Amino acid sequence: MRTFKKILLWLVIIIAMLVVISYLLPGKYTLERSIVTKADRGVVYDLVSYLQNWDKWTEWTKAQDSTVVFSMEGEDGIVGAKRTWIGKVLGNGALVITDLKPTESMSYELSFNEGEMKSTGKIDLLQQGDSVKVNWTHSGELGYNPIYRYMGLFIDGMMAPDFEKGLARLKKVAEKYPPLPLIETVEISEFKALVIKDSCFANEIWPKMGELYTDIMAYISKNSIQPAGYPFSIWYSWDESKPMTMECGMPVKKQMKEEGRIKFVTIPGGKAVVARYFGPYDKTAPTYNALHRYVVENNFSFAAEFPMEEYVTDCMSEKDTMKWQTNIYFWVK
Repeated sequence: MRTFKKILLWLVIIIAMLVVISYLLPGKYTLERSIVTKADRGVVYDLVSYLQNWDKWTEWTKAQDSTVVFSMEGEDGIVGAKRTWIGKVLGNGALVITDLKPTESMSYELSFNEGEMKSTGKIDLLQQGDSVKVNWTHSGELGYNPIYRYMGLFIDGMMAPDFEKGLARLKKVAEKYPPLPLIETVEISEFKALVIKDSCFANEIWPKMGELYTDIMAYISKNSIQPAGYPFSIWYSWDESKPMTMECGMPVKKQMKEEGRIKFVTIPGGKAVVARYFGPYDKTAPTYNALHRYVVENNFSFAAEFPMEEYVTDCMSEKDTMKWQTNIYFWVK
C-alpha cells in the first residue's frame, strides 16, 4: 500500500510539473512557408482570393477526405465570403475571408467545431522582378489547456507538409494560366447580328458552340452575306451543375430574314469594360474575376448581367492557343 501511495504521489508531482512547464511554453504558434513562381501576380491572387479555387491547389480537398462536403456562404472573392465543410478526416470547419488587397494579399480566419478552435492566416504576394514570392503565414492561440500547449511544439511538423504541398501545387497551377490582360473602359456601338440561342451542360460547350457557328456560317454562305465583325457569344447563365444558356452570333450589316432557329437581333451599345485576353478558351476564369474586381474598384455597376465574348482569332487556322484573342465585355453604367 505504501508503495502504491508513493507511486501515486510521484504521478501527482510529475503531472503538476508538466502542467507548470506547459505554462512556460509559448501560448501562440506561427507557421510560415513561401515559394517563388513565374506566374502572373493577378492569376495567383485569383487562385488564393476565391475560396472555391482552393480546390485547385490546397491539400484540403476530396482527394484527402472523400467524405467531405463543402458549401459557400456569401459572394466568393469578397470580404466576408465563407466556406464551410464537414468530413470524417477534415472535420467540421469554416474559412472566412477577413481582408483583401487586390493582387497583394488575402487574410482569413479558420475555425473548427463551430468556432471552438480558431486561427488566422495571410497569403502575401510580393513582386520580385518577373517573379512573385508567395508568402503564407498561419498563427493561432493555444490557450491555457496544457495539452494544447504541448501540441504547439509539434504543430509545425504536423501542418507544414500540407502548406508546402499546397504552395508547390499553387505554383504549378498558376504557371499554366496566361497573364491577366489590361482592362479598359470603352463605348460599344449597337450592331445587328444573326444568332442562335441554345443551352447545354459545361462538358458540352465546345461541341455545342461548334454546332451553332456551323449553322450560322452555312446560312451566311448560302445567302452570300458579308460578316460585319467577329463571331461572338453572350452568356445568359453559368452554373456548371445545370444547363447553361448561350447565344452565339455573327454581326451583319443589314437586317436579314430569319430561318428556323437563326434569328436576327440588334445588340445594344453602351459603356463597357473589356479585357483583351490571349490564351485557350478554358483558362478565362481569372480574367472574368479581374473584370469583376475592376467594375467594383472603379465604382461601376453592371448595366447588364450577361457578359459577351468576341472571338478575334480563327482557332481553326491558328494552332497556337496562346495566340487566340478573346475580347471579354461587361456592360456597365
